[in-house]
Amino acid sequence: MERKRTLYEKGFVSKQELDSAEAAYQSALAQFQRTQAYLEQVKLDEQQSLAAARARYEAALQEVKAAQERLNLLRKGRTEDIAAAQAQVERAKAMLKSAMASESQTLDTAQVRYQAALEDYQAALAQTPRPENSTPRRLEGGRGSGEASVISPESG
Repeated sequence: MERKRTLYEKGFVSKQELDSAEAAYQSALAQFQRTQAYLEQVKLDEQQSLAAARARYEAALQEVKAAQERLNLLRKGRTEDIAAAQAQVERAKAMLKSAMASESQTLDTAQVRYQAALEDYQAALAQTPRPENSTPRRLEGGRGSGEASVISPESG
């Protein structure tokens, strides 16, 4: 630009050429400044975008870690729940087995008591004087009401 001015002052270049060159320079300078500003903005945007991308990455990483922990806890909890349920089942089985054994013992005890009562009855019956022509009634089915009666040939 300075060269054109010098040439103008010496008369080698017209005022119109000088003005045109100066306008071209100002336009190029303005374009350069806009491009430079745009480049700085892009750099800033890239840095901000990079920072935002890093922040999103870190947040996603933390979310994955938290989800993994929750999953592990649920799996562990589920395992513990299953183990607790299995323990409940085992306790219920033991209670059922105990109840069955108790029922069996109760039944056995009842049978032993019945047998003893039957024997006592038969012994008492054997010692009781009977009228002639009478026979004692047998208890039926191995279990009875515990009552005995004497049957005479007439009632029979």
